Amino acid sequence: MKFYPVTLWLLLLSLSVISSGCTNLLALDADLALVEYATGDLQYVLDREATEVKFQIGDTKGKFRVADARLTFSSTQLSDAVLEVSIATASVDVFNPLLEQMLRGEDWFATKEFPLAKFKTTAITRNATDQIEANGDLIIKGISLPLILGVTFDQGLPDLKNPPPYIEFSASGEFSRCAYAMSAFPSMAPDTVVLNITGSFLQQ
Repeated sequence: MKFYPVTLWLLLLSLSVISSGCTNLLALDADLALVEYATGDLQYVLDREATEVKFQIGDTKGKFRVADARLTFSSTQLSDAVLEVSIATASVDVFNPLLEQMLRGEDWFATKEFPLAKFKTTAITRNATDQIEANGDLIIKGISLPLILGVTFDQGLPDLKNPPPYIEFSASGEFSRCAYAMSAFPSMAPDTVVLNITGSFLQQ
């Protein structure tokens, strides 16, 4: 029997920026649940209409469109879940056409050569303050670096032994733009990009 799951959390973040410095965040932690699914994996797909990925760099605020996202559970352990997200870099929207054109250029996202930015989890854990953390790799312009997202489920932690039809979530994290070869205007724009994501996953 295949289990059809859970309300999914995920992705994309309202971005707000914090200070500067070429550092990336990571965090790990402990265990979460039990039992294996009898057969097959439980999958959720992103509800694009209900999902928003926002960012902020200094005083500049913007958003991206999610091209695709999927949350897969191979067991009832949240720690065994895998989240995969693809963002269309050319969809960058900062409410300023001239600035958007610049951000699509070689000094920033180089969208013609690298049309997608991707995030895939390597571990989902619970930290010392009981917050869920999605540890993974963020790939921008072909550069892969670790990133950690703090995740909150709107209806509380999903019961993976009785999967819900959808999962609503919010997530946040930050990364260094210079670490991804986006170092233009260092004196004018902070290095740290803070992401804030709100959205929903639907049982597939």
